[in-house]
Amino acid sequence: VDLEGGRATVQLCENEGPAPSQLVAALSGQGFQVRVVTDGGPCTEVVLHVYGMKCGGCRGKCERLLQQIDGVVSAIVSLEDKKAAVQTVPGGPDAVQLSAFLAAKTGWTVHVASAEPSGAPAQEVRLRITEGLKCAGCVARVERLLNQTEGVVSAAVNLDDKTATVTVAAGGPVASR
Repeated sequence: VDLEGGRATVQLCENEGPAPSQLVAALSGQGFQVRVVTDGGPCTEVVLHVYGMKCGGCRGKCERLLQQIDGVVSAIVSLEDKKAAVQTVPGGPDAVQLSAFLAAKTGWTVHVASAEPSGAPAQEVRLRITEGLKCAGCVARVERLLNQTEGVVSAAVNLDDKTATVTVAAGGPVASR
């Protein structure tokens, strides 16, 4: 773990241990911003809008389908936000290929929300929520509202410190103080 560089290096043995997507999910659920970086350089992150998922089984199916594609490092799907965040290796499948594959396999409507290399300019904005954030339902509502905003790549709300961390794609909404 490199605290100054904000990086942790995890070595995985082939066909042993957790998948990168499991590591991402474990840390993302705890309020950490996580990106997978391979030896070949930074991954590309693709965010897809997925319309047609109705339950947790659909969400799981979406993740499994995306993770079986060669070149996909991780796929995290939010049923509530109807979004799939997919990280691919350099030279891996592009946003259009991922979208077309998922639509063909499921019959769902799939649109590309954003696609950019992890190293591309993006702005992380931290918001302090001073009123109205009282329970897990409030957290879910705020995350849903933020994630539905055009140009938002991801949003995570922390109830304990009453903050939201929002990643805005290059060209997305501009933060003001």
